[in-house]
Amino acid sequence: MAAVDSNVLIFGAGSHARKVAGALLNRGHHVLGFVSSRPATDSLDDIPVYGWSSIGDNQFPSATQLICAIFNRNDPYVELVALANHYGFDRILMPWDYYPYLEQDLGWCYWLSPESAKPLETIEASIPYQQVLSLLADQESKDTFRRIHAFRQGADLAFSKATASDTQYFNEFTLAPLAERSSITYLDVGAYDGDTLRTLSASKAVARAILFEPEASNYAILQVNLKELNQLHPLMKIEALPLALGNNDRFLQISGQGEAASLHGAVDASDSRLIHMVRGDDLFPFETIDFIKIDAEGADLDALLGMAELIRRSSPVLAVSLYHRPRDITDLPIAISSLLDGLSYRFYLRQHMYNSFESVFYAVPCP
Repeated sequence: MAAVDSNVLIFGAGSHARKVAGALLNRGHHVLGFVSSRPATDSLDDIPVYGWSSIGDNQFPSATQLICAIFNRNDPYVELVALANHYGFDRILMPWDYYPYLEQDLGWCYWLSPESAKPLETIEASIPYQQVLSLLADQESKDTFRRIHAFRQGADLAFSKATASDTQYFNEFTLAPLAERSSITYLDVGAYDGDTLRTLSASKAVARAILFEPEASNYAILQVNLKELNQLHPLMKIEALPLALGNNDRFLQISGQGEAASLHGAVDASDSRLIHMVRGDDLFPFETIDFIKIDAEGADLDALLGMAELIRRSSPVLAVSLYHRPRDITDLPIAISSLLDGLSYRFYLRQHMYNSFESVFYAVPCP
């Protein structure tokens, strides 16, 4: 775990940066300011906000420790570090450096792990790591798996900008097993605003689409978008349910809104609401599904386990997100492999956005 200086500058001025600043202040550090490429205000939380061009005017020495508190899928860290270096900062703490120190204050942060200080060699020698590596069907999957781990340990900054050439979810290897079917049945766990169904229906006829989206604001937008989509594809039967899928029937808390909604830990306890979670096997005791996509904001493993019978009965193509929790990258592939034991499948891993967000594990039935 990297040491944090008494006096620091925070690179970033978004919600994550403000949480990091608050956590550091709570621990007795002096936050000299936020640094933003596009400052929209002079201060946040009574802390000054500087643009890069004004940093020199404020006499911050190059020895000042800079905390990179930008945490998203749009700004690759290799470019952010280059920008900071350009303005004379070479002492930069990245999210994997400070998260073990601030975990209790920050709470759940997607793939960030308190074990990020563990040596990469130890991780690569572990049984789960080797087990997943042995499952992967092609060299790109194996390289992606290795590089995600290295990146998250701070050993491969260049990977922050790496993305696959394959289209997310619907690509050459996921659509190939469905090529001879005139139409398919599609199940979307975490449908957001219906964007994934829109993409699929542009390349493959969908007879029935079943979409789950528990977050209320997303669901309202989803309903509007599905009406437009049904006008384009009037023969497609669409069912949208404001429910979460999991491994039991219960009510649970969801917090955040839009793409920031989370079922894994409270992002903001003051913004949490109750939603209903149900098991897929209880809802679909007899149906078969051709393609299942899961992006369940931290409930991905529970969603899989709750539809185990449906999956084994259907032998569908599976596309499952791997970045919501730090252990998803090993736990989910191992769980999927166990669930599909005895069935003939190939497994792939692809990286679809920056900073190891939007990593997806694909399970594709063999012909």
